[in-house]
Amino acid sequence: MLNLKATRKELKLIEKIADRIVRNYEFLSMVNSSFGFHRSKADFELDIILTHLNGCKLDLRKFLEFPNFDFFHDVWGIAKNLNPITGKLDNFFLPRCAANVKAV
Repeated sequence: MLNLKATRKELKLIEKIADRIVRNYEFLSMVNSSFGFHRSKADFELDIILTHLNGCKLDLRKFLEFPNFDFFHDVWGIAKNLNPITGKLDNFFLPRCAANVKAV
């Protein structure tokens, strides 16, 4: 069973991340044509919640503050590789904002 119980602090950060995605959605669509379909703010929030609480803990503050290139790398990678049934990321994708992961 999926865990969807985020703390208030986590939910506030996730909402800010989703707001940033929506504000820059046109840029994201230009960078990757697979984002040519419409996704709502709630879709992105759910992707992040599922990822964060079900297999790949995210450093949400780091995610929010990433430069655009790293930010959209993680947004696109999560959306493309998230298994909505398990909440886990497929294809060995690891977001750059994964908690306890140091940049190489």
